[in-house]
Amino acid sequence: MKRILHVNEDITLIQQNSRKKQVSAFLGLLKSNESRIKPYFPGFYIDGISKELVEESIKNKEKAFKNNEITSYAICSRKRKRIVGEILIYHYPKNTASISYWIDKQSEGKGIISHSFDTVRNELFQTDTESIFASCEAKNEKSIQLLRNKGLKQVATYQNSKGKKFIDFCQSKQEYLFLKTNFQQKERI
Repeated sequence: MKRILHVNEDITLIQQNSRKKQVSAFLGLLKSNESRIKPYFPGFYIDGISKELVEESIKNKEKAFKNNEITSYAICSRKRKRIVGEILIYHYPKNTASISYWIDKQSEGKGIISHSFDTVRNELFQTDTESIFASCEAKNEKSIQLLRNKGLKQVATYQNSKGKKFIDFCQSKQEYLFLKTNFQQKERI
């Protein structure tokens, strides 16, 4: 069953089941954002983006979905009537999850990722998830600031095999609930 999470009056997160009909929507989104996504998935873009590569990616997602290793939400804009990004949740043992996200260039700076992140994090912490992680490239100041503003703490910095530096952030359910309670109390005052 597909889950729908309402973020605000424009943005809805629709849990993807990776059906073939999504290929064309993601193909268009990937093509329009190829230069932004290419550094993160270099092998995927060797010959540009093709329908076959998107289908292969979706097939890999379907396998991960079946194994309950990943949950994927398409970030949909009602006003623009299209998918504007994606939030992926990787499920790990010991009640841990990792959240990754991306959004198209035209939708940047509108709070869409911030609000979507809040919605997904809240959903995760209402389950048995005890901690969440997120990683971003060390040059990605917007993402670093977002994660810090959400109360995640920097726990590691590392360099991948291609020489890119990344930062890992973490937040426990207890830290989240503490921050949420304090924020709500400050709003009442």
